[in-house]
Amino acid sequence: MTKIGWLMYTSHPSDNVIRQVTPARLVEAGRCVHRIRYEALLDIHETISTLAGTVRNLSPQLVFFFATGGIPIVFPLMRRLADLDAGDLIDGHVFHMFPGLAWDGNIDGQRPNDYFRNEVAPLLRETVRQGLRPKIVSIDTTYSGNAVNLAVHAIVDACASAGVSGADVHVMGVVNASRAAHRREANRVPLLLRDGSDIFVLPPGGYTPTGPLGPGSFVRFTSAGSALGHLVDLKIGYWVVPDLFTEDNAELLGIAAVHSHLGVDTTGTPGRMEISFTNGRISVETGLSAVGSRLLQLLGADRTSTAWQVLEQTHNLGFETEEERDFRETTALDHDGLLSIFEMDHCPEATLEYLLSEKAPLRPVQINWLAQHDPFPAALTPRVVAALRQAVVGSRDEDNQTVLEAAQFLRRAYPEDVLSEPPGSHCAELQAWWLSIATKHSRS
Repeated sequence: MTKIGWLMYTSHPSDNVIRQVTPARLVEAGRCVHRIRYEALLDIHETISTLAGTVRNLSPQLVFFFATGGIPIVFPLMRRLADLDAGDLIDGHVFHMFPGLAWDGNIDGQRPNDYFRNEVAPLLRETVRQGLRPKIVSIDTTYSGNAVNLAVHAIVDACASAGVSGADVHVMGVVNASRAAHRREANRVPLLLRDGSDIFVLPPGGYTPTGPLGPGSFVRFTSAGSALGHLVDLKIGYWVVPDLFTEDNAELLGIAAVHSHLGVDTTGTPGRMEISFTNGRISVETGLSAVGSRLLQLLGADRTSTAWQVLEQTHNLGFETEEERDFRETTALDHDGLLSIFEMDHCPEATLEYLLSEKAPLRPVQINWLAQHDPFPAALTPRVVAALRQAVVGSRDEDNQTVLEAAQFLRRAYPEDVLSEPPGSHCAELQAWWLSIATKHSRS
């Protein structure tokens, strides 16, 4: 197994790297739930594995990808190359990450295409100086083909600037079929899918495919009418996934684009992944890292890994029975509570600070956590009373739970009144009693 270093790619600019950031607190994870279909996750994983094998077989000297669209494909791809013992491709010198070519900002006055050209030209000249014919791979996600086309023209422009001709160029586009054109429009060419249907993509301006387009295979494109046609031997391949749920999903990736500076920012946003299966089952997970980091690790892991084995076992179970569904629905609040307590216990000081500053109504599990907290957070008593006042007894489980948890909290807030609390645990009685006690204390 090849050891994975800190950085398997070179970033342009050099400080524009994606760092794994541990969230300062997990208490907010339950407010950021990313719902993913298992089949969609599996499609992307299989595509990444296929691309990794293709890149290894091509053995390029240079691989270009672009933030942020290329990150959820290329980062796991580099980890798959490690599993394939392709350490020479992930030593930090072959893969190069650039700002998105369609961004509207600049770096020191340079627009994205100019910046790409000026950074890539020296890399190409160095390859030629070593007596090698440049072998280039470019990878990006797209739904119209436009991202692929921008990469083609940027690479040709860089080759012209470097004085290089005859470069061997393979451009890989991962196409989001859910957003692709499904009927012919002006200038688009058909891409025949395996089920016999078509989607339509825009070819690079001035280039013509020499054969029909199909998913997962390269087709040579020629540019007979262009003076720059001799600069590259261009092959383009399109890998189609039904739903590329990572596309433009900054919250999921935990990576925000800073367009004005052609950069990216690692947000470290906490969250949960909820993976649904066709058999009606659902897997929910949380963790001590940003949800984007966990997703990229899953996409980069081999199917024999524990995480994938657990998902596959869930997928292979029979359809959820009515009894199982009823049980899942009736225990949903408890299950959410267990996850929430784990998240709040991650950093109790940060959790308490957040709950003190937050304006939203307190949830039952948050009140429960506060009731157990030492030192007792008496400053939050008005917020607990407000939650108790808003709860409509009997309307839903969460309202009833609010009453029970608020009573538990208020027993600590007003211990001298506990002895006269009415017996039993009927929610309506508890709510009325503790509201009267809270009102009495607020007036005194």
